[in-house]
Amino acid sequence: MFTSFLALRQSYRANRFKAVRAYFGNGRLSGYFISRSPIKSSGKERGFTLLEVMIALAILSVASAGLVTAAGGYLKQTQRIEDKVLAAWVADNWLNELRLADKAPVIGVLKAEANMAGRQWLLKAQVSQTNSIHLKRLDIEIQRAEDGDEGAVLSLLTAFLRETR
Repeated sequence: MFTSFLALRQSYRANRFKAVRAYFGNGRLSGYFISRSPIKSSGKERGFTLLEVMIALAILSVASAGLVTAAGGYLKQTQRIEDKVLAAWVADNWLNELRLADKAPVIGVLKAEANMAGRQWLLKAQVSQTNSIHLKRLDIEIQRAEDGDEGAVLSLLTAFLRETR
């Protein structure tokens, strides 16, 4: 059994080396694949027709267009989420600045601008009196400065401040 295996292995190697020599020696394969058996030709070449290739390319282009559209939507959504997170941080920072101030803000509308993460932000706070004389209510709205006053409010924060220290 083992000797027949060795004989088979030597036969396989001999055929493979003949094919390699034939390929490199004559510039063609001369009927052999390098690693397996002789080429069997049916006389008629088989392959894809031009119409089949064009239909496959059309399907591929439609799928690619869908993927590009989806990726664009994903990028826009990511930018929107980033804007909302930064706007929330800007609101928190401004609220902390108002809390650390010596006196509470006056009743009315406060406006300011801030710079965070290389972007300009518009800050607007509506200060109103509460039922308690010692508390004021702040409704803080944050927008991107490039959108102007008509832009979407990216963050809305409601807080209460003490009147005096």
